[in-house]
Amino acid sequence: MNNIEKQRFFEEFMHLPNNIQQEVIDFTHFIIKKQNNNFELYDENQSLINDIQFNIENSQIYEFLKEEEDLYSLADAKEIYKHEKR
Repeated sequence: MNNIEKQRFFEEFMHLPNNIQQEVIDFTHFIIKKQNNNFELYDENQSLINDIQFNIENSQIYEFLKEEEDLYSLADAKEIYKHEKR
């Protein structure tokens, strides 16, 4: 919003009845609060996701996957498909 638009808004705002001015002010506060809450929720969610990822990466809960022997090999396949470039 440029300065001309701001000036025009302010002039129109000043001509509104007091109760309507108060509604505009209240709505402005509502929008600001909602925007701030959305940023806070994003930060909280991102922090939670980071904590979960850290705990999973540093826990031993999935160690069995590293130690698990392969149940199947290429010899178990009925056919072997070769991808040819065209």
